[in-house]
Amino acid sequence: MNTAILLAGGKSRRMGFDKRFIEIENKTMVDFQIERLYKAFQRILLITDDRRLFSGCSCEVIEDEFKDIGVLGGLYTGLKNSYTIYNYVLACDMPSINYNYIEYMKELLREAPKEYDGLVTRYGEWIEPFNAFYHKNLIHPLKDAIEDGHKRISFVLKKCDVLYVDERTARSFSPDWRMFTNLNSEDDLKKYLQKKD
Repeated sequence: MNTAILLAGGKSRRMGFDKRFIEIENKTMVDFQIERLYKAFQRILLITDDRRLFSGCSCEVIEDEFKDIGVLGGLYTGLKNSYTIYNYVLACDMPSINYNYIEYMKELLREAPKEYDGLVTRYGEWIEPFNAFYHKNLIHPLKDAIEDGHKRISFVLKKCDVLYVDERTARSFSPDWRMFTNLNSEDDLKKYLQKKD
């Protein structure tokens, strides 16, 4: 559980500009996240559509093996290049990192009676695909889904053995659901900056 995978291949269509380079505390959002992730993980893999954009990055930068297909491609590439069984996964537009929740998820996996394909949080009937842990067992199901033209992580997880954290438990760590907030628009960015972690 010592690896974090940071997915940074989005198109930022709703933001209107490349949100990977938004500045938070005089750092780009990606650098801001990497610095904070190093407090909880020994190895960080940044998965992107163009590794040249991150040539000075302080972590390992890996280019998507499957481009322009969203989460599945980035997750597949990250898991394939990881050395650890379980891997924490975060999107580059999610700047709120809740260390207590990360430790809680790690403990759940340590105490589990078996190895699960993933540890994911539910939001009502929906799932939160990020701020989650995924097992390297997902590499082949992900590749199969990609080759069959699927783009949703929920399609893959429905066929896998996943441990879920219910919304009520997750809210005990983040009552306002801030740890799952992503910045999709300038309005989202303004709200985050008004109340930084």
